[in-house]
Amino acid sequence: MKIIIILLVIGISVAVNISAQSNSPMATILGRQEETPAPIPEQEVFIIRFNWETPQRVTVGERVTLTLRANSSVLFTDGNMSAHLPSAFLMPEVPQGVILSQLSLSAEEKASGIIIKLQLIPLAAGDFYLPERIFQQENTRFEIPALNIQVVSRVQ
Repeated sequence: MKIIIILLVIGISVAVNISAQSNSPMATILGRQEETPAPIPEQEVFIIRFNWETPQRVTVGERVTLTLRANSSVLFTDGNMSAHLPSAFLMPEVPQGVILSQLSLSAEEKASGIIIKLQLIPLAAGDFYLPERIFQQENTRFEIPALNIQVVSRVQ
């Protein structure tokens, strides 16, 4: 009786699908056999994580270098991982109260897994914070962790 109500409300195609998914006599009447769909192989996602190499605390006006290094020995065939990532992913939005600029990398630094070096000059006390960023390109996901550095006033 319930199947008849479903047929009237939803339509025959839905009732056939419901019946085909069960071992009910209705499936036999409709000439359907249960089919188990073949599993779809999932593509493995390769994750490359980065680590910040920074001081935990800086003074207002102090120049410090922030280094972002790949936490993986995997490099692209040309040895330059940063060339394969969008610059907007690598160079974060600059928060207020700081001067943040990108420094150039030598070939040796690139080969050692350094992705980007930034020079930070904080202009006010507080916390310097960069949010976590994730970028996926095909089956490779790149993860940059959040960064939080305490900025203290100058000692007079």
